[in-house]
Amino acid sequence: MIFVALSILRVIIRAYLIIMIIRMVADWLFVLVPRMRPRGVFNFLIRIIYFTTEPPLRVLRKFIPPTRCGNISIDVSYMLLYFVLYVLQIWL
Repeated sequence: MIFVALSILRVIIRAYLIIMIIRMVADWLFVLVPRMRPRGVFNFLIRIIYFTTEPPLRVLRKFIPPTRCGNISIDVSYMLLYFVLYVLQIWL
């Protein structure tokens, strides 16, 4: 019973990590191609991805604000959340 629950939790964490990677790629696309705006199904998927990833990132950003490096800012909370979930997935 516990093994099944841990396996399900591991799959959920793995899926969330994949969603975070998709968000990272989408964020970079929006930075590199500023005129690109998602439309149709792509817009719907991006909204779902942001809806699922933004709440934990918002909580972490309250404690760890983005680090400024000149004209850019690095979102350390994203890296921390990804690292914690990755370690948790390995540990399970």
